[in-house]
Amino acid sequence: HEEDGNSVLDGLTISSGLITCQPSERPPHYDAGSPTIRNCRMISSRVICQDGARPVICDCIFTNGLGRSMHAIDCVGGSALVCLTISRCLFADYFTSSDGGAISFQWGIQTNLTITDCLFTNNSAGRGGGIFFGDSFGSSTILIERCIFRNNSATSTGGAVRISASGSATYAVTGAISDCIFQDNFASNGGGAINATNSYGLTVTNCLFVGNRASKPG
Repeated sequence: HEEDGNSVLDGLTISSGLITCQPSERPPHYDAGSPTIRNCRMISSRVICQDGARPVICDCIFTNGLGRSMHAIDCVGGSALVCLTISRCLFADYFTSSDGGAISFQWGIQTNLTITDCLFTNNSAGRGGGIFFGDSFGSSTILIERCIFRNNSATSTGGAVRISASGSATYAVTGAISDCIFQDNFASNGGGAINATNSYGLTVTNCLFVGNRASKPG
């Protein structure tokens, strides 16, 4: 819990493990919960980011080889900013009946999520087979760039990505999804690739959509 912005986890293989990123209220650890996690192999393991955490995750492989119901990354905010940056990672075979097969990012006053150059494949959830981002009550931003979403599914909405906010323009999600590929994703209730609500400032540009399906329109 006392990992600060100078802490690095590099080159580890973790099976059935848990990394918790949580700031401390005790000086001098106010920036705790902000490590860099890189070049790691996570097997049926997950990262939890709690109120105020700002981790950076890069060049990692997340696979659910043991077939357990779980997220790869689970972020739960509160009264402080949660900021998560992910790049050049693989997320495969994670599943849960709740929100966000690979990444679940929700319940915060202010939340920022940036994902670049990642592959999401064969993940599934109730909403957001690959990523769920939402249920925030403040200014929230999501950026997804140059990612591939393939064969992800949701029993409700958002086969690959589900984005939502609390229900008003004041708390809307803003951001961009750009230069991504969405292929063969499926949702039962709408948004075979992407499902977004109360996302007034969200743009989708330069993306390729191939073979995505939904049982209902949207």
